[in-house]
Amino acid sequence: MSIRYWNKEIETMPMEDLRHLRDKKIQHIIKLCYDKVPFYREHMDKSKLKPSDIKNYDDLQKIPMWGKPELRKGQAQKPPYGPFISEGTIIAEVAGSTGTTGKPTYQIWSHEDMDRAVDILARDCVMGGMKPGDVAYQCYPMGFARGYHWGLIACRACEKVGAGFVAAGVGIDINDRIDFIIETKPNCYIGPVRLALTYGKLLQDKGVESPFEKLTVAGDLGPIEVPRMRERFKAVHPKGEVFTLYAGTETSTVSVFECTEHVGHHVWFDSLALELVDPSTGERVSPEERGEAIINNLILEGMPVVRYSMGDILDSYDDNPEVCGCGRTHGRLRGGMAGRTKDIVNVAGVEILPKDVENAV
Repeated sequence: MSIRYWNKEIETMPMEDLRHLRDKKIQHIIKLCYDKVPFYREHMDKSKLKPSDIKNYDDLQKIPMWGKPELRKGQAQKPPYGPFISEGTIIAEVAGSTGTTGKPTYQIWSHEDMDRAVDILARDCVMGGMKPGDVAYQCYPMGFARGYHWGLIACRACEKVGAGFVAAGVGIDINDRIDFIIETKPNCYIGPVRLALTYGKLLQDKGVESPFEKLTVAGDLGPIEVPRMRERFKAVHPKGEVFTLYAGTETSTVSVFECTEHVGHHVWFDSLALELVDPSTGERVSPEERGEAIINNLILEGMPVVRYSMGDILDSYDDNPEVCGCGRTHGRLRGGMAGRTKDIVNVAGVEILPKDVENAV
């Protein structure tokens, strides 16, 4: 039995109502940040801002952006989590960043945060074709591993949908994994992009067709949006339909996910107020322009994330799109991740990113 929507009322809500809902959630999270999180209280006080000054999506621009340097500094001064946790929060899960840009940082979730994150990922899974009775081969680590904390959330989301899962995690010999896939034939895959390609190639080398029909992949959103990479997936997973997402340790929920129309990624207005800004000026860009991702998580309350600069350059974001062919009404990210701000190279006045080179060759 297939499921078209996880929460039809929210997923197909008229845009005017969605905007109103998003604004109400913005007001709630900003008040919580100011009242309960020392960092945000000080951050807003420096700009002489009160919660009453932030009434809607546009008002978010009044709050100064911040990012990894401030997070790292705050956690170093007040280890391990810094002044970023809501007063009274009971911690349910802790995850660490990869540390690729410096000392790793930490993110925490309350029990309520985890429940909300699982529900959003269940919505994503259904949008990506998962249904009761499916079996997902879940390849994200289940224990502490820097940069990946999605394993437990993914397994719980599968359960919520009514699908089974194999908690493959990490630390298992690759040949044993391949034998397991051949014998049990899970039809869904959740895990890193390049691992999915490796599995497909190893199955092919054994003369076995990949059993995966739905592949939810993350970790390299930019490369997978290059057409040649899609072709590589089709070559090793001939029955597979690939769905990509955008997320990070700091985003904390998977609120940007691809639907079956494959014309971009839906951005859930009820859980994320996404902004794209010019990294040079901090001003919002037009819907057709690339910009740096600024995250405003609307459902994370244990360690809220508001006006947080991800350092990622995304291709374009339409905050007021036409209704998608899948029937969903939320914002739409097109083209995926182009690179990171640190990767920008100026060539004769033109800003070039790795994705531009990949598309050209």
